[in-house]
Amino acid sequence: MPKSWWQPIQKAYYTASENHTPLPGEFQLFTNFAQSLHDLFGDPNLAKNSMTVLESLIQTGTAAEYIVQFEALRQYATYDSEVTEMHLFYKGL
Repeated sequence: MPKSWWQPIQKAYYTASENHTPLPGEFQLFTNFAQSLHDLFGDPNLAKNSMTVLESLIQTGTAAEYIVQFEALRQYATYDSEVTEMHLFYKGL
């Protein structure tokens, strides 16, 4: 799927370069490129989905592995308080 998204943009780049016309937006600024990737491949419900996974996360390996998994999800969650996050963390241990 990424290839099918990228090929038309790459073709537009070569065409614009040959014709000395403005490049596609993805080539003008990195933020445009990153936003295009996010729009197409990003999770539209990242906060909600992260919270759902956090609420059912349990430690199955080492404590260090659990902490990494928890932190990877927590950064996208939108809980109202640190107390809630602490409760979820200790619940999963």
